[in-house]
Amino acid sequence: MKNTLFRRVVSSVMALTLMATCVPAVLGDDDSTLTAQEAAEDSGTGTDVVRQTSYSNYVEKYADAARPDHNIEVLGSSYIAKSDDAVITVGELDGKSNVMQWTNQVGSITYEVEIPEDGVYN
Repeated sequence: MKNTLFRRVVSSVMALTLMATCVPAVLGDDDSTLTAQEAAEDSGTGTDVVRQTSYSNYVEKYADAARPDHNIEVLGSSYIAKSDDAVITVGELDGKSNVMQWTNQVGSITYEVEIPEDGVYN
């Protein structure tokens, strides 16, 4: 019985908290609106929001840039440097050879790539 009462009280508090935080957004209070950057900084975990916002800004900035018709292939084994803590393997993946897999995504890997023409590449 006590456990059920406790759950109801906690659920009610959480619901009220959610409603209280949604009221400014529903009412359109411009002073309480955060940019994606501010929201990410406040939450401390918004790297995806910042990354998406940064990419959107990049695409908008270079909307009129040239779109060269070049295929630039970077082989997994052609890195020129890697940090000691980066754990990588180079091999075959999904039928493609010379693919680098960065298993721990820690540290850094450096590639030197020659780009024949300025522009935005896919």
